[in-house]
Amino acid sequence: MIQENVKAQLENIQNAGKKIQAEVSEKVKQAETEGRKLLEKIAGSEIQPETKLSDVVTKIRENNPTFRQLLLNVDAATYDARESLKWNASMMTAYAKLQAEKSIDRDVKPAIESYVAAAEKKLQTLKESANQLKAKILN
Repeated sequence: MIQENVKAQLENIQNAGKKIQAEVSEKVKQAETEGRKLLEKIAGSEIQPETKLSDVVTKIRENNPTFRQLLLNVDAATYDARESLKWNASMMTAYAKLQAEKSIDRDVKPAIESYVAAAEKKLQTLKESANQLKAKILN
């Protein structure tokens, strides 16, 4: 029984590890592709995976004779990535807000409503007691 439980947990961990590995390798490929696109835009020509770093630097220097030109090319090359990051951050913020609202509706609102109902009940009981005391005093 314990052995089966441990085996099941181990399989779950291995499956989770495979899933994470697949996601990470996909993101690494995307980052590599985006990095290559950036370098190609800055260098002004296509860069092959087997191209040496010194050749890439030479191409970048040839395409950007001045520092100002380099900055302009870097700005233009990174525009899509920056806008994509802004969009992703905006969507993540909206998703987090939505999840927080759902959590409030599911957990917090019912608790507050029960506290308000209990307080109203106690207040009503207190009012009735006060009215009874008032009636006793006046009679």
